[in-house]
Amino acid sequence: MAKEIRVTEHYSASIANNIAEGARVLGALRDVGLNLIAFWGYKHGGGRAAPLLLRTAKPTKLRLGKARR
Repeated sequence: MAKEIRVTEHYSASIANNIAEGARVLGALRDVGLNLIAFWGYKHGGGRAAPLLLRTAKPTKLRLGKARR
């Protein structure tokens, strides 16, 4: 198996702590054609916000707006 090491961009955002918000954000990124290498999100404590971390294939000027509720 070939191995590859590459430099990637890392972005993070705080989104509403529910499944629908994660799907909405990832759908919007798909719709603008952003190529993700990886993403992960997780519940952080009992709060209303959850971190969403993204790795992109190419450097980009990614700007995440405020989450809709």
